[in-house]
Amino acid sequence: MLPLGDLARSTLPAADAAQILLGERGRDVITILSIVSLPPMLNAILMIGTRILFAMGRDGLLWRRAAR
Repeated sequence: MLPLGDLARSTLPAADAAQILLGERGRDVITILSIVSLPPMLNAILMIGTRILFAMGRDGLLWRRAAR
């Protein structure tokens, strides 16, 4: 869809691909969707480490104090 050189230089490759497929409006839609999905993704990334430690402590794979 995107030439390799354009893909390497692109800061927003998904938006650039949408622009080729759907025009300027497609680029805007993909950019907005990316911005809207960023906070929930960051929340999940921040929570996953502590949830893994909690589950390992609860299941006895780590010291039990980790579950607290």
